[in-house]
Amino acid sequence: MIELHSPNLPASIEGQDFAEEPTYGGDSSTPITLRDLPRLALPAVELLYVERPDIVIANDKGARLFAFAIFQTWKAQYPYEKFPGVGGGIDFLRVSRDDNSDTQPAHRLKTTIERSGHKEQAPRLLFLDDWVQTGDTIRRFIKIAGTMGVGRENITFVTMCGRGTDEVKHHVMDGSVDPRNSMWNPFPEYTGVDYQDGQPYLLDRTMALQARAKIKSGVEAATYPEQMSA
Repeated sequence: MIELHSPNLPASIEGQDFAEEPTYGGDSSTPITLRDLPRLALPAVELLYVERPDIVIANDKGARLFAFAIFQTWKAQYPYEKFPGVGGGIDFLRVSRDDNSDTQPAHRLKTTIERSGHKEQAPRLLFLDDWVQTGDTIRRFIKIAGTMGVGRENITFVTMCGRGTDEVKHHVMDGSVDPRNSMWNPFPEYTGVDYQDGQPYLLDRTMALQARAKIKSGVEAATYPEQMSA
């Protein structure tokens, strides 16, 4: 796998307050910090607990950090419960306006459905993304899933923030924040993965590991707020 370094990134994110320098200031939305992500993830965790989808799949790269926050928050909120999804985890595929072909995400989704063991009955999918901008991503996902016999009635769409869509059953965690209003938004190094010609490749893991540590530090505040304020 290829490993890349970005000359535009700081050498370390330790000790930085991500709320101080948002990269997007075009509106009045609240800046998002990495420690905020578990708070945004908590309603999604509670939804997962109730709905228990067969497959949990996140759009890469936009929802990767959000998905990590959801998984870590689930472990804190329900430590004795298996996470829903194939193998008790979250799968990833990339549905992007930048990629014209549906071949790669279709292959990933087909493989995930096969791993889930659903051959006779369509699985229930929960699709994660960071936000809805034009609606093209969720429409493409619905189209791809439809080619595999999964109708929109079997799809739940969960986004971290932004506006809603009526394309499918949709839950927005916090409509007051904007994913562009964050320190990590322009840098794939925070997720540890990037894409070229529709194919993923690994980046240097230093920034990604530090970002995950920041997210984990926010889990306790999200799941036990009364203890943090005591």
